[in-house]
Amino acid sequence: SASLGAWRWASTTACERALLRYRVGEKIHGFTVSQVTSVPELTLTAVKLSHDSTGAQHLHLAREDRNNLFRSLSTFMNAFTASDYTLYPFSTQNPKDFQNLLSVYLDAAFFPCLRELDFCQEGWRLEHEDPRDPQTPLVFKGVVFNEMKGAFTDNERIFSQHVQSRLLPDHTYSVVSGGDPLCIPDLTWEQLRQFHATHYHPSNARFFTYGNFPLEQHLKQIHEEALSKFQRIKPRTAVPAQKRWDKPREFQVMCAPDSLAAGSSEQTTISVSFLLPDITDTFEAFTLNLLSSLLISGPNSPFYKALIESGLGTDFSPDVGYNGCTREAYFSVGLQGIAEKDIQTVRDLVDRTLDDIIEKGFEDDRIEALLHKIEIQMKHQSVSFGLALTSYIASCWNHDGDPVELLKLGSQVARFRKCLEENPKFLQEKVKQYFKNNQHKLTLSMKPDDKYSEKQMQLEIEKLKQKVNSLSPEDKQQIYEKGQAW
Repeated sequence: SASLGAWRWASTTACERALLRYRVGEKIHGFTVSQVTSVPELTLTAVKLSHDSTGAQHLHLAREDRNNLFRSLSTFMNAFTASDYTLYPFSTQNPKDFQNLLSVYLDAAFFPCLRELDFCQEGWRLEHEDPRDPQTPLVFKGVVFNEMKGAFTDNERIFSQHVQSRLLPDHTYSVVSGGDPLCIPDLTWEQLRQFHATHYHPSNARFFTYGNFPLEQHLKQIHEEALSKFQRIKPRTAVPAQKRWDKPREFQVMCAPDSLAAGSSEQTTISVSFLLPDITDTFEAFTLNLLSSLLISGPNSPFYKALIESGLGTDFSPDVGYNGCTREAYFSVGLQGIAEKDIQTVRDLVDRTLDDIIEKGFEDDRIEALLHKIEIQMKHQSVSFGLALTSYIASCWNHDGDPVELLKLGSQVARFRKCLEENPKFLQEKVKQYFKNNQHKLTLSMKPDDKYSEKQMQLEIEKLKQKVNSLSPEDKQQIYEKGQAW
């Protein structure tokens, strides 16, 4: 009977085993289980836990998938930087390899500011403990400066950054999360250490695991190698809500001319953006994301017909559509590659299109096709399914939303259908509420300046001169000797 029981346990899927194995209140390797929920539409069981001594959160999605987190041609590890969090994904099908990678990331995420950072092509290596070394921040800043300087040679990146920072100007999103190149040289070693000690502390961390590897091993390793070495703090990193405007705002910014469109007068970009509700309102976020697809996706969408088919520009403006990566979501729509004289024409087209939608609504077959697509995606297990789930829940969970509720796509689809059934003008009323009557509306235009790159270079030269002039002869000699050694 014991053999039969073991066979039955082994033959059950990972999500079934998790549902049977874990109980709310159970303590496992320094963690306490707070929720165990079956999510049948995704064929998984969600297990939420919190770390007893630090408060770190852990979400495990048990699913019969050996791609832990997703499949790649080889073992994968990377770091993704968003506006208000850093994501460290890695993947492997080998349990031992998984443990090795986890060790690397635990060390990289929580301990690097105790050591000198020596950057290599793939990331940073941790070399030797010497936090007092005055040249340590130079290594960090030099690499990040060059990376961000390169990023801001891309006009689409410049435009997207201005949309976010000007639509959400009162807090975190008003600054460049990766570092404004001209501000990076002002970063001190102590500021870097203090920021890391607060923001990259386990009390401000969330762990996500997915697949069919045993949860107990993950928890044991995370606790023993990292979390047991820390005590709980109050990180105070919550992002406040953006104060809503009482009237729309307009801005114009400059960029470098497009070298591939030299001599062309059609290098202006314009977008109209609207601030939307908090992303932790999962059903409202689902509705607005779906509404965004109806507005801009495909040649039959209203904004494609109004803007792209107008021939005024070359393509939609950067980051068009719904953006749920900030605490409060936003929606942008516009055109790039237009003549400056057509800015008002594009603005009028946006307003007119919204009026038409409020009056006429959307075709039933387009709504149904989109809902059907969502239902099909829920049943399709791609090789990157785990990574897709991670990306889907990251921002909401980062702002203390409920990631498990977000995963219940089946119930959200059902609720959406019910809203449409009870009120056929449900979506039209959302367009009126969040777009037509929304005073938190930003119109941003960007045009080329022939001297843009020259002006940026001059600012960099002046910053360098300022820094050099502040060095003593001893500082200069020490920097020279360090440079020779490297």
